[in-house]
Amino acid sequence: MDDNKDGFYANYDVKTNDNAISTKKIASKLKNKFHGSTALFFADCCTSGSIGNALSKQPAAFTWGMATSVNPEGSSTGNWTFSQALLDALNGHKFVDTNFDGVISFSDLQKYVTLEMKRIDNQVAGTNSGNGFSDASYALAKVSDPNEPIPRLVEVKWGGRWWKAKVLETKDNQAKIRWVQIGYDTAGDDEWHPFSEVRETSGAPFNGMAAATTRNDFKVGDSVEVLWKGDFYKAKILKAESGRFYIHYIDDDDSWDEWVDLSRMK
Repeated sequence: MDDNKDGFYANYDVKTNDNAISTKKIASKLKNKFHGSTALFFADCCTSGSIGNALSKQPAAFTWGMATSVNPEGSSTGNWTFSQALLDALNGHKFVDTNFDGVISFSDLQKYVTLEMKRIDNQVAGTNSGNGFSDASYALAKVSDPNEPIPRLVEVKWGGRWWKAKVLETKDNQAKIRWVQIGYDTAGDDEWHPFSEVRETSGAPFNGMAAATTRNDFKVGDSVEVLWKGDFYKAKILKAESGRFYIHYIDDDDSWDEWVDLSRMK
């Protein structure tokens, strides 16, 4: 952001006068030059969510939807998690289809991006829309494989450290995993690891739960079960924000209410 609180599509060595793209200028150009009916905005860089603010301040005739790696004032990870999530959506992966209707909508993408950025990079994604754009009805792709398993986010021990990865399948007390770190996140880098080297993101031991049992469609008001110290307890979702859920344990008082992520829910 500059001194006027205007945002930019900013790279790692950004200088606003030389190599940054002003989102205010983008919005102005589109307002005067764009003759289409709908525009979609995607960006994986610092302050990328500022395009939504700029478009809202300069109303135009077209409808628009936005999904970005970070909110208007935030810095963005160099892990390219957002770009991978966008590709997952455009390729029709089942795990992006948050309402399981067989279609990847813009709303599905926004929810999936929010979840991925929070749980992998602890970053708040940017989502916005304007002029009557229907997030839920705008289709990006059809689900390409209805039987595709939903990868389960875990941590895997390698080189003395725990790294985030996704379980693709399990067999004979081993998990086939794909790393989420840039440069190691392709099929050619997939590895098999024994369950002893895999744990839930909460730190709990990995029990070999099949990848396909992981859900990402929880919402406020749902009754769920939450993992705590090795056992599951009945709970209810009170709030949802950026891929995390504030829950109340049914058999306990309010002092036990807490924020949890998908790795502890079913």
